Amino acid sequence: MSNKNKISVGDLVKHRPEGGTAVMRILNKLTADEITSDFSLGLVIERKGKMCRVFSSQLSGVMWYEPSELVKLAGDRNEE
Repeated sequence: MSNKNKISVGDLVKHRPEGGTAVMRILNKLTADEITSDFSLGLVIERKGKMCRVFSSQLSGVMWYEPSELVKLAGDRNEE
């Protein structure tokens, strides 16, 4: 992932459940359930190791996600 697309604290993101680890993608293919997105607009409020903590009004609380499950919606916060 390029630095420009790196998920950082303060980024606006949406959930892309078809992303994630290889194991999660395999497990998702084995289930008959449709994979749905947890949220369409969220804010990354914390990074810890390889995980991002996201706040969204569409979630019942703040949740942890892998960066590969998230799509950055806005450009760099420091762009003019």
